[in-house]
Amino acid sequence: MLRASRSRSSRGREGGAAALQRSSAAFAVPPEPSRARAKTIDRSTTPPYSQSSPQPGVKAMRGLLLVSAVMLFAASSALAQSFTDPVPYCQAVGTIDSPDARYTGPKLPDWMAAKLRLEPSQPKFVEWRCAQGAVLACLYGANIPCNAKADTSREPTAGIIQYCQENPGSDFVPMFVTGHETVVSWACQGPDPVVTKVDAVDAEGYAKAYWQPVSP
Repeated sequence: MLRASRSRSSRGREGGAAALQRSSAAFAVPPEPSRARAKTIDRSTTPPYSQSSPQPGVKAMRGLLLVSAVMLFAASSALAQSFTDPVPYCQAVGTIDSPDARYTGPKLPDWMAAKLRLEPSQPKFVEWRCAQGAVLACLYGANIPCNAKADTSREPTAGIIQYCQENPGSDFVPMFVTGHETVVSWACQGPDPVVTKVDAVDAEGYAKAYWQPVSP
């Protein structure tokens, strides 16, 4: 009888242990994903381009910097050149109101003096400039301001108004009143100033009548 009781107690303890194991298994924490699996998940979020190659924005920036460097080099090369003759100088610079430091020749070269019927020793009588690659020259005269751009205003100045008040009906207003830079001609209609003519102005703002193209 004692043996039978011990046998039942032993079976009870074994059953309890089995039940405890089943209960523990039900509440067990699932294992963490393996490193290989984690790496696979990370790769799925990687951008479509390779990390070893530059991103599109970086490529565009590099291209822009390269173009800028080439343009800067070309500009510095042009500025480093010097010229002793107006023709190649104007061909290089295109348009400029007066020669800059890149021109190192005489103000009035022999060939230009001959074209303008001057002596090479008379540079003070002439101005030249570059317009779209061509050489343009202007000879100073009594009313020719070669060193100034044209005044195109059609508003009468105080001097013009006063002249017409003092000279009503005058057919013209003299240039000592209007100024030599103007391309606008004036007259007096009674005591009131009126515009009678406007001379042409070139693309650079100079009076066309005063400038002529010259070449050897």
